[in-house]
Order: sequence, then structure tokens, then C-alpha cells
Amino acid sequence: MKLLVKIILSLLYFVFISGVHALPNDTYVSWSDSDVIENLQSYSILNGQPYWSSRHYLYVNGEIAYCIQRGVDITTRTYSSETDFNYIGINDEIKKRLELISTFGYTYLDYNPLTYLATQQMIWEELGHKVTWHDGKNLNAIYDTNSIINAINNNINLFLKKPSFNGNTYQGNVGDYITIEDLENVVSRFSFSIPNPYFNINNNKITVRITKLGLQEIGLKQGEQLLKTPKIYTAFNSQNLMTIGLSFINYANLYLKGNSLLIKINKKDIDTNELIENETIEYKIIDLLNNVYLKFDNNEIITVKGGSFILKTPLKPGKYKLEEVSTTGNYTINKDGLYFEINDENNIICNQDLCYTELNFYNKKILGWCWAFTLKSPFTCWSVCGGEFHMVHHCAQPLLPGLALYFVWASQQIAVNFHHENHNLPLSLVYIL
Repeated sequence: MKLLVKIILSLLYFVFISGVHALPNDTYVSWSDSDVIENLQSYSILNGQPYWSSRHYLYVNGEIAYCIQRGVDITTRTYSSETDFNYIGINDEIKKRLELISTFGYTYLDYNPLTYLATQQMIWEELGHKVTWHDGKNLNAIYDTNSIINAINNNINLFLKKPSFNGNTYQGNVGDYITIEDLENVVSRFSFSIPNPYFNINNNKITVRITKLGLQEIGLKQGEQLLKTPKIYTAFNSQNLMTIGLSFINYANLYLKGNSLLIKINKKDIDTNELIENETIEYKIIDLLNNVYLKFDNNEIITVKGGSFILKTPLKPGKYKLEEVSTTGNYTINKDGLYFEINDENNIICNQDLCYTELNFYNKKILGWCWAFTLKSPFTCWSVCGGEFHMVHHCAQPLLPGLALYFVWASQQIAVNFHHENHNLPLSLVYIL
């Protein structure tokens, strides 16, 4: 009866493990004495008693594995379960350490007969077992693994080390390139979390670029090629095994803060949306928050040729108004101006040299021609026609205030006032061709 109970309990344990985590009999465990030092024994104190065991290379489905349950023999070669560290009560801190040891131990270093042993020794000691290796059961014949353990720890520490600039913030104008030296000399092991054509890592220096207003995070990573899920294998009445794996990578970051932004102004025809070329325009920009006109090269006036231009001085976040002071050619002055805001929602365009946001400023084209004379004070004058009839620069004689009869020929309808200096003269007769 007792034997039957034991069999039933054993089957229930087996079903629980395999039913939750894997298919039955899906894992083959083996070992090998190949390249193992002859007569090699490990020694430790286990449950207050000396414990010796011979050492082999362990494999799970042909993959190298390590013992994580010192003092329990492998009594079956067929395992039926795969689980995680939490199942066997290993906390996250130890789990992380075991992953690092298994990854940067035996498979990472150049081959040495003691390398696997040193890796296994570090895993046991991480789990609380002080272990030494001996020639036979001779406590005085010790194999020294300290140099290999130090090499493994050095590789682990190098992997975990972050660049000296990690977490720092660097400021400038949007579009600025910033080159930073890594005093820890590890940045060459990293890559950018999100590739960017304007970012570069060269030896112990990193070059990044501010591409937005406000704060932006630049992430770096290393070890992505090492990612592999570590696995724990358990079997009834047999020791637990661990395969090599690293479930995390090393991240670092820095922050960039854009303080100001260039603007590109496109002067366009309001009807065709085409750029206006070959016009000379004068602008002013008013800072609406402080109610002052901005100065550029100690001058409030910005004089540019038509089409597109990029303001040489970047603007800080705020609210502004672009005002048109004067223009030449066949377009009227835009008296409404352009209200705009510099903030972190601006659409930013970058090329190799500059980053900027675009503003479109629209003007109405003046169409046609005019010719006028008056009977009161004979003269002739001409002008192009548009929303206003400009006579100032084209009259042979000045227009005088007073009653008069003006005759105007025009190719389109024109405004109801002549403008000359400060006088507005009523239009008496307009003849449209």
C-alpha cells in the first residue's frame, strides 16, 4: 500500500511539472567526460558535512547546461519539464547574476579545461555553496580557477558598465551637432536604440544632433546579439539544470534640449500658392509676449529677395508676428501680417546643415495697367492696377487736392481712391478697357 501511494504521488508530481511547463519526455539530458581533467573532484560543505562529487560536462538536448542543485544526482536522462527561475525560488537579483555568469563564462572565453569548471563554480557559489576543485579527494591538491573567475567577472562588469555621459543633458539650438567623449571608454560597445543618420559613434566619442525643441531622450543599447531565454529543467528525484541565456540587455541614455529654432519663410502667391520670385521685401518680427520688435544685426528691418529665405538667428519658444514693411514689383503689401508660434509642436525639417520650421506668407498680385489725366491740371501718369491705385512714383505732375475731373483707363477694376503722398483724391470717372 505504501508503495502504491508513493507511485501515485510520484505520478502527480510528474503530471504537475510536465503539464504546466512542457510536453512529457521532451528533454534529453546527457553528460560527457571529454576534455574533463582526470580524477577531478569538487569539494564543499553541504548540510554541515563534507561533500565530494566528480565533474562532467552537462547537456540538455545537446546544449551546454549547469547544475543549480548541488548535492542532488541526475537520476534520469529524460526530463519532462521546462520552467523558470521563480518556480525554483530564485529571486530576480540572483537570476540576473546567473544569466550573466552563464553567458560570459564558458561559452564567452577562450577554451581552457578549467573554464567550464570556473563557470559552474561561480553558479554554485551564487547559490550559496563554497566550492573548490581537487585532484582526486585530496584537499591539498587544488586547481586554481581564480584567474578565470576574474576574467568572467571583468567581462560581466564591462558589459554592465555605462558611458560616463549616461543620464546627462546637453543643450543647444535645434540643428546643433554635439560631440561627447566617453571617459569610461565603453561607448564603442553600444549602438543607438533608434538609428538616426545624424548620430554616430566613433571609438570613445559619440556625436548626436538636436532635432527638436525641448527635451529629447537618446537611447543606447548593447548585448542585443546575446539575447537568449535561459531555461530551468526539473525532473522528479533529480537535480535542477540551467541552460545558458541572457534575458536582458544593457541600456544607457542621454538627453538633448533644443532651446531655439530657425524659421524658413516662403513668400507665396495667395491665388496660385507658387513662390514669389524676384521681389525685394522688408520684414519685421515682433515678439508678442514682450511687445518688442526683434533686432537682427542691430536692425529691426529684415531685407530679403523674394521666394524663400531662412532667418539666420533662431527664435526661442514664444508667440510672434511677421510684418511686411515694404515690397517691390507686382504684389501688394500683406497688411495682416502672419502670427506664428515657436513650440515643441512645430514641424521641423532637417538637412545636413540646418534644421528649421517653415512659414508661408501670402501676397496678392497686382494685375493690369492704368493711364490717367485731369482737365483741371493737365498731366499724365501711369501705374499698375490692383487693390489700390498707386500714383506716387509715376505722375509727371503732382495731384492737387480739390475738385477735378479725372479720366482713367484701366485693364481691370481699380480702387476708388488715388493715393499721392498724404492726400486721398476721389475718383470721378473710371473707364475700363
